[in-house]
Amino acid sequence: MACLILTAPAPWFHDFAEWLFQARMIGLKLTDPHSVAAYELASYPVPNSLAILLLAALTLFLPPLIAGKVYLLLQLTAWAWLLASYARRFAPPGSRGSVFLVSIAIVALSSFFWYGFISYQFGLWLLFLFLYQCNRPCPPWVTAAFGIALFLSHAMTALVWGLIVVGQAIDKARDCDTAFAASKDSRLVSGCLPLLPAVGLASWYLAARLFDNDHATTLDAGMSGLFEAMLYKAGYPLMLGSFRNILQANGAGVFEDWPVFYLVGAGANALLALLLACWAISVLWKALRRKKSPPDERGNPALAWAALALTTLYLIAPYGFLGLLNPAGRLLLPLIGIMLILAPASSFHWWRWAAWPAALGLILSLAGYGALVTTTTETDIGASVSFRPATGQLPDRSVFAFNQALYAGTRFPYFNYRVLVHGQRFGQLLAGDYSGLGFRTGPIVRYRAHSD
Repeated sequence: MACLILTAPAPWFHDFAEWLFQARMIGLKLTDPHSVAAYELASYPVPNSLAILLLAALTLFLPPLIAGKVYLLLQLTAWAWLLASYARRFAPPGSRGSVFLVSIAIVALSSFFWYGFISYQFGLWLLFLFLYQCNRPCPPWVTAAFGIALFLSHAMTALVWGLIVVGQAIDKARDCDTAFAASKDSRLVSGCLPLLPAVGLASWYLAARLFDNDHATTLDAGMSGLFEAMLYKAGYPLMLGSFRNILQANGAGVFEDWPVFYLVGAGANALLALLLACWAISVLWKALRRKKSPPDERGNPALAWAALALTTLYLIAPYGFLGLLNPAGRLLLPLIGIMLILAPASSFHWWRWAAWPAALGLILSLAGYGALVTTTTETDIGASVSFRPATGQLPDRSVFAFNQALYAGTRFPYFNYRVLVHGQRFGQLLAGDYSGLGFRTGPIVRYRAHSD
């Protein structure tokens, strides 16, 4: 993937072009504010900020497209280091290679990576770093700092962190040897103190969003009924698989003429999801029944109950919240990170089996993306590519119907990735055309074309 990013004419990853464009606008606010005066920055803390600000810092020293590639390479390097450390610490020696391979395929190169959701990926990395040391003594100020950074990265990763901190506080209070309720309550309160900075920032953000009518985001589709919602919840874990069907500019998949590759990849995703689901259910069941263990062992009641809470939230969370599409889907990868800490050594045979479909799907994904970038030339940089159906074809509040209309150009209905979307932003960056605003979920909240 690193080689493909380096050799590609542009870093085509769905939303990444828009985030790179906005990062460049933020950088220009420091160096040439008059040229981007039409853009208004948020006056309140925004969750999708930290990764965008880091990317903006790179654009101060590098040409925008190079800055985008450097950021992605740094992200991949950081994931490789952290996931290797994760495997060494939490997996038994005979399974470390499998854990590293599968976690690279489904976490570092998750569907969110291909979507270009850099804020979520950065927040997820911080969350895994927090989880890596959560069984060790941690000063309250360090926990609070993680909370602030996670909130400024992505709201869903901050939510997971909050559940873990609350669980640790409750566990600490229950461990209190004294019989006095006041002592237990004081332990509970002191354990929850690191939550205060992040909760304060979240309250500020929610209050600002409540009174900011221009910031409202409308989703293209929703759930048309209970049956569709249940079907969607049951099928979404397949997105954890490592196979991605990359779409070309005409809307057809790169494997359009070789459907056998698509079928093999889709089967690999289904098998991988099934294996991980069996593993997670067995681990959670044993963790909730396990008696108290020393801190350096697998028994961590706070993490076990956090895992149960995340599973429940996944099942009941709505399809859209404050403009965020399918927030529940952001809980599955943190759930895997927690389960790896709780998993007994005897359970890792699931990961050794899962390595095969994970590797197969990843090979097909990289081959598909390689086929796209090698057939897309530098003259295609900045081309406007639209996969949206005509207005008359938009379905009425049905996710599955919208998906079918969106991918009318390919015979394959699922696992499709429109990596060329928003590619016109690359052209604007190269031409110095600093106009327009695609997403209002980052630090830039408003564009006024006639602000001067």
